[in-house]
Amino acid sequence: MQELCQELVTLRQELVTSATPCDKLEKEKGELDAEFEGVLWKTQECHRDDLEEQLGTFYSPKWEKVHQVYQKEVDWCRLCMQHHVNDLTSKHGEGTERQSN
Repeated sequence: MQELCQELVTLRQELVTSATPCDKLEKEKGELDAEFEGVLWKTQECHRDDLEEQLGTFYSPKWEKVHQVYQKEVDWCRLCMQHHVNDLTSKHGEGTERQSN
């Protein structure tokens, strides 16, 4: 029985002794996790900035081309509308002249 009590005391001491390094390892793990999260965040920010720059470089010429096509369409529509307004103005002026005669 005394052997069992002694073994129990020894096991408890081993448990206490092994718990301390385990706690230390847990603390180090927490610190490393926090450091990793910081590095990961910075890396993601850098990659995000690089990606935005690459996308801007890639899509800027395409945007300019689409914008030019759009502007030509707008100018053409504006010209057509101006012709219609001129036609209506001249027809309205002719109708007014006929009524006054």
